Amino acid sequence: MYARDSVGRARVIAEAKTRGLDSAHTERQVAAFLRHLDESADGLFILAVPGAFADRAKSFLRFLQASLNTESVRIAVFDELDLWFLEQTEGRKWHLA
Repeated sequence: MYARDSVGRARVIAEAKTRGLDSAHTERQVAAFLRHLDESADGLFILAVPGAFADRAKSFLRFLQASLNTESVRIAVFDELDLWFLEQTEGRKWHLA
């Protein structure tokens, strides 16, 4: 899903993965999303995964964001029950919404 506000400043991309995250295609796709969102003033990326993949998704996104230097993008993981946000502070910890 892709959405933006009427002024074009805030952008949201949401992606669902049901079979894991360990493919080159997934890494390239999510990296492209993060780079695109990094160009906006207020970007948010939401990754929806089955509960069993939540910890892997959080680790994957924290690592990928740091390696791409896209820390301005807000990141969230939806694990079927909860919505987790990655803090944009120095500690870079996950917290429930």
